[in-house]
Amino acid sequence: MVTVVLVEDDPDLRYLTTLMLELEGLRVRAFESGEEALDSCRRDRPDLVLLDWMMPGMSGLDILRALKIRPATVTIPVVMLSALSEPYNIAAARSAGASDYLVKPFSRATLLKAVRRQLERNGAPGTMVAQPIGA
Repeated sequence: MVTVVLVEDDPDLRYLTTLMLELEGLRVRAFESGEEALDSCRRDRPDLVLLDWMMPGMSGLDILRALKIRPATVTIPVVMLSALSEPYNIAAARSAGASDYLVKPFSRATLLKAVRRQLERNGAPGTMVAQPIGA
């Protein structure tokens, strides 16, 4: 089964995003802090990480950099989720190693399309059960 790590400090958004992904047949490990998520990724490598940028303590960009410097996690695709929509924010995330960047608020279709794209690019086994979302 495909595993997605979700790092989101907003409990409502964490719950809703988890629900959307689980309804697609994905296993979700959701965390509110970067430190917990990093430990989880190191212990049990996920197929994808969805990462909020603005969080207390360790920022999403810090987490992304930490994932990309370790051999065991460097190849995990990471999709940044952020209300920061300026081109320089998106460029900073990309240069730090983000595979994709979604600006909040995002739709269910946009999220699932990004997740599907990353899983297909990386050949995740048993990729998403449901049929592709309409254009």
